[in-house]
Amino acid sequence: MEIVIKNLSKNYGKKAALEQVSVTIYSGMYGLLGCNGSGKTSLMKILATLLPPSGGEITMNGIPIQKTGKIREIVGQPTNTYC
Repeated sequence: MEIVIKNLSKNYGKKAALEQVSVTIYSGMYGLLGCNGSGKTSLMKILATLLPPSGGEITMNGIPIQKTGKIREIVGQPTNTYC
């Protein structure tokens, strides 16, 4: 699994929860740490296709996040890769 996030933004009215976030996440185990209100839950909801991003691009295994059906087929599925 490879998740590529480029210039991701999420706004709630005039409040920005995520601003221009870019990262590539490869298979493995990761932690997501941050202060209250730093956008952790917004990021996870966007990756789970429960919340649309305000801007930017996300792909999972090369599949654009807008293809929610395809993304939901692979999110949460076990892999043969062990940490």
